Amino acid sequence: VNMNHRQMLVEKEDGKTLPIKQEYLFVIDGKAISASKKNLEKSLTGKYKENFDTYLKNNKMKWKDESQLVKLFENVVK
Repeated sequence: VNMNHRQMLVEKEDGKTLPIKQEYLFVIDGKAISASKKNLEKSLTGKYKENFDTYLKNNKMKWKDESQLVKLFENVVK
């Protein structure tokens, strides 16, 4: 959410709820990649792409489950 501090205070005082967005990122070779199947397929190359494809063939993924994303990351970067 891109809001300046004053705007957040005004909305808080008006009783408005601020939206919260949670996004997971993989940082591989200094590059931040959004942890979604589409972004990872597009961004990974070489051994990382091979590890990613192999892991997905052998495991069912829930892309919003943090523990599954951790396991995927560990297998991609091994």
